[in-house]
Amino acid sequence: WHGQERLRYAITPRFAPTCSDAQLDKAGQLLREYPDIYLHTHLAENKDDIAFALEKFNARPGPWTESLGWLADDVWHAHCVELNSEEIGLFARAGTGVADGSVAWWSMACCSSAWPSWASTSRSARWKLPRSGSSWGWPP
Repeated sequence: WHGQERLRYAITPRFAPTCSDAQLDKAGQLLREYPDIYLHTHLAENKDDIAFALEKFNARPGPWTESLGWLADDVWHAHCVELNSEEIGLFARAGTGVADGSVAWWSMACCSSAWPSWASTSRSARWKLPRSGSSWGWPP
Protein backbone atom coordinates (compact mmCIF):
# COMPACT_ATOMS: atom_id res chain seq x y z
CA TRP A 1 0.00 0.00 0.00
CA HIS A 2 2.98 2.31 0.39
CA GLY A 3 2.85 5.19 -2.05
CA GLN A 4 -0.74 4.60 -3.15
CA GLU A 5 -2.62 7.89 -2.95
CA ARG A 6 -1.81 9.44 0.46
CA LEU A 7 -0.60 6.23 2.07
CA ARG A 8 3.00 6.10 3.34
CA TYR A 9 4.83 3.80 5.68
CA ALA A 10 6.14 5.29 8.89
CA ILE A 11 8.43 4.09 11.64
CA THR A 12 6.47 4.70 14.82
CA PRO A 13 8.22 4.30 18.15
CA ARG A 14 5.13 5.10 20.24
CA PHE A 15 6.84 7.19 22.93
CA ALA A 16 10.50 7.40 22.01
CA PRO A 17 11.91 8.17 25.48
CA THR A 18 10.71 4.74 26.67
CA CYS A 19 12.50 2.90 23.83
CA SER A 20 15.83 1.17 24.28
CA ASP A 21 18.96 2.63 22.71
CA ALA A 22 18.94 -0.26 20.23
CA GLN A 23 15.34 0.51 19.20
CA LEU A 24 16.14 4.22 18.79
CA ASP A 25 19.24 3.47 16.71
CA LYS A 26 17.33 1.01 14.51
CA ALA A 27 14.49 3.50 13.93
CA GLY A 28 17.00 6.13 12.77
CA GLN A 29 18.81 3.59 10.60
CA LEU A 30 15.57 2.51 8.90
CA LEU A 31 14.53 6.12 8.35
CA ARG A 32 17.74 6.88 6.46
CA GLU A 33 17.86 3.49 4.69
CA TYR A 34 14.38 4.03 3.19
CA PRO A 35 14.17 7.72 2.21
CA ASP A 36 10.50 7.60 1.17
CA ILE A 37 9.16 6.71 4.62
CA TYR A 38 8.42 8.86 7.66
CA LEU A 39 9.18 8.68 11.36
CA HIS A 40 6.45 9.56 13.83
CA THR A 41 6.59 9.57 17.62
CA HIS A 42 4.98 11.32 20.57
CA LEU A 43 6.96 14.10 22.20
CA ALA A 44 6.62 16.78 24.91
CA GLU A 45 2.92 16.24 25.50
CA ASN A 46 3.09 17.54 29.06
CA LYS A 47 5.46 18.71 31.79
CA ASP A 48 5.98 15.12 32.98
CA ASP A 49 7.37 14.23 29.52
CA ILE A 50 9.88 17.07 29.82
CA ALA A 51 10.92 15.97 33.32
CA PHE A 52 11.29 12.38 32.09
CA ALA A 53 13.53 13.45 29.18
CA LEU A 54 15.67 15.61 31.44
CA GLU A 55 16.09 12.77 33.92
CA LYS A 56 16.78 10.02 31.37
CA PHE A 57 18.81 11.94 28.75
CA ASN A 58 19.91 15.07 30.57
CA ALA A 59 18.36 17.02 27.70
CA ARG A 60 15.05 18.53 26.70
CA PRO A 61 13.16 16.80 23.86
CA GLY A 62 14.36 19.13 21.08
CA PRO A 63 18.10 18.68 21.55
CA TRP A 64 17.61 14.99 22.35
CA THR A 65 15.71 14.27 19.12
CA GLU A 66 18.27 16.33 17.22
CA SER A 67 21.01 14.05 18.61
CA LEU A 68 19.08 11.07 17.20
CA GLY A 69 18.82 12.65 13.75
CA TRP A 70 15.07 12.94 14.20
CA LEU A 71 14.74 16.56 13.12
CA ALA A 72 14.12 16.51 9.39
CA ASP A 73 11.32 17.01 6.89
CA ASP A 74 10.48 13.29 6.99
CA VAL A 75 9.86 13.39 10.76
CA TRP A 76 6.58 14.26 12.46
CA HIS A 77 6.22 14.46 16.23
CA ALA A 78 2.84 14.29 17.92
CA HIS A 79 1.74 16.80 20.56
CA CYS A 80 4.80 18.98 21.35
CA VAL A 81 2.68 21.07 23.70
CA GLU A 82 5.61 21.78 26.02
CA LEU A 83 8.36 22.66 23.53
CA ASN A 84 10.17 25.91 24.25
CA SER A 85 11.06 28.58 21.69
CA GLU A 86 14.56 27.19 21.12
CA GLU A 87 13.12 23.76 20.34
CA ILE A 88 10.55 25.26 17.97
CA GLY A 89 13.48 26.96 16.20
CA LEU A 90 15.24 23.60 15.86
CA PHE A 91 12.09 22.09 14.34
CA ALA A 92 11.56 25.01 11.98
CA ARG A 93 15.14 25.02 10.68
CA ALA A 94 14.98 21.26 10.04
CA GLY A 95 11.49 21.28 8.53
CA THR A 96 10.27 18.88 11.22
CA GLY A 97 6.52 18.59 11.56
CA VAL A 98 4.18 18.55 14.53
CA ALA A 99 0.89 16.67 14.21
CA ASP A 100 -1.70 16.55 16.94
CA GLY A 101 -5.40 16.08 17.37
CA SER A 102 -5.49 15.67 21.12
CA VAL A 103 -7.80 17.19 23.65
CA ALA A 104 -4.79 19.06 25.07
CA TRP A 105 -4.55 21.19 21.94
CA TRP A 106 -8.28 21.75 21.68
CA SER A 107 -8.60 22.84 25.30
CA MET A 108 -5.66 25.21 24.92
CA ALA A 109 -7.02 26.64 21.68
CA CYS A 110 -10.52 27.19 22.99
CA CYS A 111 -10.13 27.81 26.69
CA SER A 112 -6.66 29.01 27.55
CA SER A 113 -4.16 31.75 26.99
CA ALA A 114 -1.51 29.01 26.93
CA TRP A 115 -2.00 28.31 23.20
CA PRO A 116 1.56 28.34 21.80
CA SER A 117 1.97 31.15 19.30
CA TRP A 118 4.18 28.95 17.12
CA ALA A 119 1.23 26.64 16.40
CA SER A 120 -0.58 29.46 14.63
CA THR A 121 2.17 30.56 12.26
CA SER A 122 3.74 28.86 9.30
CA ARG A 123 6.97 30.78 9.98
CA SER A 124 7.74 28.62 13.00
CA ALA A 125 7.34 24.90 12.37
CA ARG A 126 5.19 22.72 10.13
CA TRP A 127 2.05 22.00 12.08
CA LYS A 128 -1.02 19.89 11.31
CA LEU A 129 -4.15 19.19 13.31
CA PRO A 130 -5.40 15.81 12.04
CA ARG A 131 -9.07 14.90 12.11
CA SER A 132 -8.47 12.52 15.00
CA GLY A 133 -5.69 11.44 17.34
CA SER A 134 -4.55 8.99 14.68
CA SER A 135 -2.64 9.61 11.50
CA TRP A 136 -5.70 10.77 9.51
CA GLY A 137 -4.75 13.73 7.41
CA TRP A 138 -1.04 12.93 7.77
CA PRO A 139 1.37 13.33 6.05
CA PRO A 140 0.53 16.72 4.61
